[in-house]
Amino acid sequence: MRFTVKSSSDFGAGALLTGASLYFLILGRNLERGTAFQMGPGFFPTATAVLTLVVGLILIVKALRIAGPPAAPVRILPAALVLASILAFTALIEVLGLVVTGTITMFIAGAAAARSNRIRMLAVCLAVSLGAGLLFVKALGVSMPLWPAL
Repeated sequence: MRFTVKSSSDFGAGALLTGASLYFLILGRNLERGTAFQMGPGFFPTATAVLTLVVGLILIVKALRIAGPPAAPVRILPAALVLASILAFTALIEVLGLVVTGTITMFIAGAAAARSNRIRMLAVCLAVSLGAGLLFVKALGVSMPLWPAL
């Protein structure tokens, strides 16, 4: 039996989701899952991975049955900027705090957009970082610095 991919973008997305789901299922295989009423540390990650696996498989089947647009070519610069923003977050969070680090890293990731108003983007990054700081540090009590350590 021969399969023909009719939608390379759906097939690629499905393969990515399926692969990531299988990877996380393997990583979490030794975590205690518990039950829906007494959840263990592995319950939510396992449930999320299974649901993501189902979506990935649905996309793969869809890609084999229904024609769709071809996959867009991978653009290296935007992907590198998003990766750089993740690395910058891990390097800066302890030193600069959540608000400053969040603003910087969102600005770096936002630069991956082809056309963006830098002033508007900076304002949005700052507002989102302030909101995240208020939510995580103040309201939920997550232990991380809010502002730079002076």
